[in-house]
Amino acid sequence: MRALLLSLLLCPLLLTPSLSPEAQAGQPLWETTSSKSSEYKAHLKAGDDFAGAAAIARSRALRANRSDLLKSRNSEALAQSLARKALDSYEAAAKADPENADPHYRAGEVLNAFMLDRPVSAPSSLDRAIEHWRQFEKKAPLDPRLLPVLDSRSISLTKRGGKKNLMAAVHDYDRQLEMIDQSSDARRVSIARLLSNRAELYMMLGELRKSIEGYERALSFHVDTVYGYGLAVALDRDKQGVRARNIARTYAETDSS
Repeated sequence: MRALLLSLLLCPLLLTPSLSPEAQAGQPLWETTSSKSSEYKAHLKAGDDFAGAAAIARSRALRANRSDLLKSRNSEALAQSLARKALDSYEAAAKADPENADPHYRAGEVLNAFMLDRPVSAPSSLDRAIEHWRQFEKKAPLDPRLLPVLDSRSISLTKRGGKKNLMAAVHDYDRQLEMIDQSSDARRVSIARLLSNRAELYMMLGELRKSIEGYERALSFHVDTVYGYGLAVALDRDKQGVRARNIARTYAETDSS
């Protein structure tokens, strides 16, 4: 679990929501606003409390993993239960203030940390996370947190599979590459990962020329054996057998794994 996420879950941000509900008939606007604001804050706080408790339970599960397997399993079960309660609370907060993007962000983080953190994720959890990230993007298109949201969404779309989802994941990688300063030496490794992931998607979609170009660009930013092997596979599928074997041989010689 990312340290940033744990920090978010254990130390919730203090929000000052911007609400604009319409006054109900015969009821002052300020009273309606106050009621909606209180409901939103209550649900958001409950979500933060459940999420923080889930993070603590997950931490206990990890610590007990080697010494007490039963304790680890019980702590993990508690973490999952608390995470589901946090998710329900954040979704209730989103209903209480439909214009606010933050409940969607927090719901996505909880899903990512507790329900999408295994190699195989439930399709329902993937769909739920993808929708929360879509709502966050729609409601906060200039939020600086959008970059990691796009990264998480592209991975979940890839796991979900199907041509439509894979194409949407490609679009998310395009967006990320547009948002990152590609002239920054500090971002070269990150850029290479995005390019390689997008190249893999192109290969899954059968667009081999774009896949080959993507892997080559990834390697130009950062040399990694995985990217080299990816390039070799794309070349082989494009019926460039000789070059594919040469590339594979080159990276096999430097592969220390």
